[in-house]
Amino acid sequence: MNAQTFLKEDWSSGQFSTNQWTTNSGNGFISISDEGTAYSKAVSMGHNSTQQGIDSVTLTTKWYDASSITKGILLFKFNYRLLNPDTTRWPLLKIYCDNGTGWQKLYEMTFDSTMNWQEIKTSLEIAKGHQFRLMWVAAREADTAYGTWLIDDIVVDAPSNETYFPLIASHDSTSNTHKVKLKWQSPRKSNSTTALIDSTLKLHNSPDPVDIFAENLKWGYGSYFDNRPFKTAFLYELSFHHGIYYNFKGRSRYNINLVNPNNREILKTFGPFTTTKESGWERNIPLNLIQFENVDTLAVLIEPLDYNYLFCMPALSMSFNPNTYSISLVMSLYNNSVYGFHHDAAGPMLEIKILTSEGKLVPLSPISYEVNRWEQSMPLNYTTMATVDSSSYSFTDDEVSPNWYSYYITAKYADGKTINSDTANIQVPTGQAIQELDQNRVTVYPNPLRGRTLQFTNPQVIHSITIKDMLGRTVYSTENKEQINSAIHLSDIPTGNYVIQILLTDNKWITNKLIVL
Repeated sequence: MNAQTFLKEDWSSGQFSTNQWTTNSGNGFISISDEGTAYSKAVSMGHNSTQQGIDSVTLTTKWYDASSITKGILLFKFNYRLLNPDTTRWPLLKIYCDNGTGWQKLYEMTFDSTMNWQEIKTSLEIAKGHQFRLMWVAAREADTAYGTWLIDDIVVDAPSNETYFPLIASHDSTSNTHKVKLKWQSPRKSNSTTALIDSTLKLHNSPDPVDIFAENLKWGYGSYFDNRPFKTAFLYELSFHHGIYYNFKGRSRYNINLVNPNNREILKTFGPFTTTKESGWERNIPLNLIQFENVDTLAVLIEPLDYNYLFCMPALSMSFNPNTYSISLVMSLYNNSVYGFHHDAAGPMLEIKILTSEGKLVPLSPISYEVNRWEQSMPLNYTTMATVDSSSYSFTDDEVSPNWYSYYITAKYADGKTINSDTANIQVPTGQAIQELDQNRVTVYPNPLRGRTLQFTNPQVIHSITIKDMLGRTVYSTENKEQINSAIHLSDIPTGNYVIQILLTDNKWITNKLIVL
């Protein structure tokens, strides 16, 4: 399936008419403001303190045709933020989809305090195979509630199957000899777009709760599951049941923490969220299609944030079955010494939807590989250095001298088709610079970047990475050592020219041009 973009809106035009939006201010307001993210613009919608009435403010797309999208991920993402809310009357943000059968609610946000920008990233399963439209609704529980919702960076697209064909280059040099070593893998086709919802993990034994956790601040309550069958899958949505402990009234805030229970590492935190009811099921909380390919066991823990004397809310409901072995995990999120199981025969009321793929990476079998090289001091002209058979995944180029080189591998197939690998750039140093280069040189590869995975030599000396476009706007930034040590993924960066700035641990800077193809 080829990539198809239905909607990409950053509001940079400053006009609703650019993408044919329909708006209704009701008894509130809606406009394009200068409070956005990358392009400093966003939709501003909601109600102020003087506006009365319960009419909702709406932002609606035109109709889009996704009838040809029957498999895979129909990616839907946007950023949102709440400003200046009335914390007693609950301003609401609701997101709906109409696939020809009427409006159906996808998500509801009920934050009760000013918050930073957050992202929802999901798959529009309801829209696949249909014409569809989307609507954002700024509503309120009371006719005097107020608050401003900001909406930005809206994307709806069906990504194409991308070829995964990485190439890594390293130098092997002495004062007298120079070599470049190349390593690659067999090309593989990403099948992430053939994902289907065919797994819902019900981490409870019965449909109705019979008990609840009386929860404490800074603790996580939940369960864990075997993630090994789902390493190539995507976590889609979470639902959980909560109850009222003692005489608690109102809504309550919480975080969702994904934890590796084997080492107590908090892998990802979502929230804060606010419950949409005092008790019952909280449905379809987005988990942003996250993957954990290196985690065997994954725990899902609810962290209550609203303090009320000796307990916190929400109180997570349990199901109890003395004849069924189920484990409930209780863990202090800020104290590694406190850790344990709540019950052996009771499970929290948790359900996790998972997008499972039909094999994320499918190997493509070529008949041979061609090694192509460009000496960068010469005009751009790649030449074929060698042809190796399909069982070989490495090549050593000993016909090099101190200089910068670029390489790519061409996989050739029996039907005459070819696939090119990522491009790898490598500097062959002079004899005097070899030791210093080996210890401190940070090389960005591949560059130009044909895929979306960027790697670095000597990542241990990197403190942070920032990527800016040619207008100086930051499009990516990270200080995450785990990401830097493995690879960073630039799936959201358009093709073009960029500047990558690398801050080293010794406070030195490296600045290079980065080309995204």
